[in-house]
Amino acid sequence: MKIDINLIKKLRNYTNLGILECKKYLLLSNNNIKIAINKIREDEKIKNINNNFNNNKISSIIISSTSKNNDYGFLLKLNSETDFVLLNNNINKLINKIIINVINKKIKNIDIINKIIKNDIIHLSKIFKENIYISNFIYIEGIIYIYI
Repeated sequence: MKIDINLIKKLRNYTNLGILECKKYLLLSNNNIKIAINKIREDEKIKNINNNFNNNKISSIIISSTSKNNDYGFLLKLNSETDFVLLNNNINKLINKIIINVINKKIKNIDIINKIIKNDIIHLSKIFKENIYISNFIYIEGIIYIYI
């Protein structure tokens, strides 16, 4: 059975699971996202998946940081369902972990970041009962100037 990449992306946004896991659940559910989410719940991968996944209300913050020499840096968009979650101190700890890892390890790939913070995201999602995920990441090399 062929799986539509857009369905995989959509399921990833709601569950924060990896591509292969999303593909597996979509195969098990015959490409039905609602059934896939229920199967994920049954397997207790994530208990806090958004019940109303057609709800497009998303709150976001943009995280940016540069190296000490300003010769590389990144921009990252972190999302949740409400701004309340993004303003929480626990999220600040997650942001600091992301900054430290990306800058110190020169991480250029969003999948590597997601692997590093996967357990933190699952833990925070359970606390807040909301999906928390990274939707965009850009790694930048060269002299960087930040204007606000």
